[in-house]
Amino acid sequence: MKQFLYGSSALVAALAVAGTVQAAEPLKVGVAGVMQEWFGVIHQKKMAGATPLDINTFGINADTEVDFAAETKLDNGLVVHAQINVKTHGNNTAISVDKQYASVAGGVGTLYLGARESTNDSLHNEAPDVGIGYDDVDIWIQAPANYAANSGVFAGNVVNGTSMKVLINNPAMSVGYVTPQFGGFSMAATFAPSTGTVGAVNKANVPAGGNPTNLYNVWDASVVYAGEFNGVTVGADLGTGGGKGNNGLGSPINSARVFNGGLKVGAKGFAVGGAYLRYDDRGALHSSASSFQGHSWNAGASYSTDVWAISGLYFEETARADRTRPGQEKFDTYMLSGKYTMGPGVDLKATAYRAEFKGQDSAAANNTNGYGLISGLELTF
Repeated sequence: MKQFLYGSSALVAALAVAGTVQAAEPLKVGVAGVMQEWFGVIHQKKMAGATPLDINTFGINADTEVDFAAETKLDNGLVVHAQINVKTHGNNTAISVDKQYASVAGGVGTLYLGARESTNDSLHNEAPDVGIGYDDVDIWIQAPANYAANSGVFAGNVVNGTSMKVLINNPAMSVGYVTPQFGGFSMAATFAPSTGTVGAVNKANVPAGGNPTNLYNVWDASVVYAGEFNGVTVGADLGTGGGKGNNGLGSPINSARVFNGGLKVGAKGFAVGGAYLRYDDRGALHSSASSFQGHSWNAGASYSTDVWAISGLYFEETARADRTRPGQEKFDTYMLSGKYTMGPGVDLKATAYRAEFKGQDSAAANNTNGYGLISGLELTF
């Protein structure tokens, strides 16, 4: 860890040697954001159990994010950038800070410092989608109680929110680095002392007499390609990551390891792509009933013009949730989405989906399925 931090300090020095670090102009601040307002008509199978659960057939959801960014170019050519992202979600009117980080970009690459997603997350390729996104389907379908209680790492997007990235899914205090491109290829890495809420010394959260409640010493590394051949764009990546700590469900993880990859190809308005992720929880897998072992993948295609777009996507995740029970838990969803641009920054979107949870056994309380139509406005400013 110390060597990594020393290396980061050396990189800052290397970025600065191009000349005197003096800004020609102060940082200039800009504001941008997106507001999504959704209305859904849904149907879900009643779930069995001690008290059968009946699901509402209508729903409203919202998601709003505002980015405050400041940037300047120094006399030595370095570009210094600062960004703060605030957001609200659902019916929560409280504002929370989602990201806050600074970056320094120069001839030897870009260095990121602060709370942001990992470099693997920001550079990852996957299936194209013009609708609500596969990682928001869980908002519109209720997972079975027993399924969530015995879930693996994925649990139908319930646990991590999205399943195609490596361990640093949500903004965490970290240091990241992306090399310049060489022949379309670049490399990237991220290190986070803890993925939880931490103090100034960045210790992992450890309750008295207990195990760490969040992964710590988390890292990822990726190789990324971006190129164009006669009007055909290609994006591809391979990544891996690891960490130590606790799986959040009460059993210790001695180590966790993730591998992922993605591919996206586009030409003349068409795009096709897909991604795959494999997660291995080596501690809990061998020491307790709860397990974080599984995989997820998606595949899809889209076509877009200046005014409208359409996409189709399939997403599936499978996890060995409880090693004392046979089989695996599974969540999958089919999505068909459309987008119509009403004006600059004003998009009308709609997604029709079908989603299903299947538990490790045949108990009715562990299975459910549903479908729905979600539509709304996305305003970008």
